[in-house]
Amino acid sequence: MLYTAKLTGNRRDIQTGSPKALLININPDNDGLFRDHCWVELTPEIEAMQPEGHKKPLLIGFEAKVKKYIKRGTEVAYTLHNITDITRI
Repeated sequence: MLYTAKLTGNRRDIQTGSPKALLININPDNDGLFRDHCWVELTPEIEAMQPEGHKKPLLIGFEAKVKKYIKRGTEVAYTLHNITDITRI
């Protein structure tokens, strides 16, 4: 599915071997808000495009799959994974 989002310069879990990048305002097919934010795997493609530090977020388009996970014990939530075909908008 095609999404748009803003790629921020924020990162987490840098030292654990599974670093993440922060996306905000995630919209599927430009129709409605999927999530207000989402932490995704920091791939080389995302890292090359990611703004440094707290610079203005970059609007991007990309393909991704939705992945279900459990948070806080029983609450079901959804995130994105297998992000490909990233383009700057």
